[in-house]
Amino acid sequence: MVKLLLLNLFIPFITYCQVDHIVIKKEKSTSLFANISGYSEGEIRYSLICSEIEANNFSNYEVTEFKISFGTKDYIVSGNRIPDTICFEIANCCINSMIFFTNIMGVNKDDESLIYLLPLNLTLVKND
Repeated sequence: MVKLLLLNLFIPFITYCQVDHIVIKKEKSTSLFANISGYSEGEIRYSLICSEIEANNFSNYEVTEFKISFGTKDYIVSGNRIPDTICFEIANCCINSMIFFTNIMGVNKDDESLIYLLPLNLTLVKND
């Protein structure tokens, strides 16, 4: 009798249960490396810090926006280079200090798709 009761409880559950299928789709990574005059980490001379931010080996991507952090200041910059006012400020406070470039956004010139580039962390040193 107990067996019959258990069968009546589990048979409807087994026959009417829902099955979900999960499809795992692998996509090519869209992370690209960025650089300023070939530097993506380590020391960089002051004369080079205000050059364009570029995507390594991908000439069809152009940087459109980035965040720069140094000292206690953060700036969001439109375009692919640091404005002169911020360069002057960096020169006054940040020799031998780390400068961080994050949220680097690029756009594909062909299809206008957006992409985030990997961040940069550079230590500013005086020109030789």
